[in-house]
Amino acid sequence: MPKLRISPVGAADVVKTIGKLNQNAKLPYRFLAVLDGDQAESVDYWRLPTYENWEAPEKVVFMQLKQLKWADLDQRLEVGAGTLFNYLNNSVLIADHHKWTAELGNKVAMDKDEFWRIMCKCWCKYCLTAAYQDYIQMVILNALPK
Repeated sequence: MPKLRISPVGAADVVKTIGKLNQNAKLPYRFLAVLDGDQAESVDYWRLPTYENWEAPEKVVFMQLKQLKWADLDQRLEVGAGTLFNYLNNSVLIADHHKWTAELGNKVAMDKDEFWRIMCKCWCKYCLTAAYQDYIQMVILNALPK
């Protein structure tokens, strides 16, 4: 199997540019450009699937974990459940979902990116279905050179 490297490259416009360059075979390697589900569809990149009416990954992860009463986030973050769940429930009331992890990181004294990684790991453990895992694997394998 060919090697695979995952690299965060920046904002959506950067990912779109890389996707377009990849589609036009202008890059030395094959890429799979991945964007959030709330971005417009394009042949240049793959969009993360949405869940119900939530398109942004922050909304998908937060809302699905909220439905599970926040799973084991209190243990993962080592913050009391009552305090953490109050922070989480209040954060989703902020209109701009991009600010949720920064707000929560400030509340629990943690970098917003680390907070997001912990949220995603929890979501993968409790919410990610086998069918969706298979779908992601298929998309990645199809993007690799044959």
